Amino acid sequence: MLNIFDHPIPGQLELIHVVESDDVFLEESDVIWFRVLRDLDWRLLLDAAVQYYEALWQFNRDQSQEQSRKRDGAPLEPNPETREQARQRLLQSRCTLDPSQPILAANDTVPLEPIHVNPETIRPGHPPLRLSGRAPKDFFAMLKAFLGVMIMGRPGEPEFASAELTNNPAFARTCGFTLYDAERGYLSC
Repeated sequence: MLNIFDHPIPGQLELIHVVESDDVFLEESDVIWFRVLRDLDWRLLLDAAVQYYEALWQFNRDQSQEQSRKRDGAPLEPNPETREQARQRLLQSRCTLDPSQPILAANDTVPLEPIHVNPETIRPGHPPLRLSGRAPKDFFAMLKAFLGVMIMGRPGEPEFASAELTNNPAFARTCGFTLYDAERGYLSC
């Protein structure tokens, strides 16, 4: 029996495999980030990917509810504090990681039925299907981008990962992104 993890599409073999010259160079050289990202076993990260997609779905649903409340004209509570005043108040009144301190903001919304992502449908380049809205970004490609930047000795920050993906097509391909599209940026394959 054919396993879904054996091929990109079950039952279909890859017909064309494009190899870029810079990928050949990286293969022959001793570049650490390339070897780590290429040899990363994504099956070990499947549980984290499922949790990521479920949390992303919950976050997007919460944002959608907030947007519809704003559109419906629900009154927003005025806040007399400035952003800096609130920051200072929170920094001075709350000890981080102190379980005896109260929760900063309780979630008042009624929890809806949580999404359950089927782990058998997830693999690199194939995020779970969404019936509305944008398709989620590929967890494995994003993880490799941030991991690769950290292996290169830079902080795992979005601006560093974005800069490396934009300026280094070999890095983008190794992470699992396609070539850069001027209108949509890097797309996960």
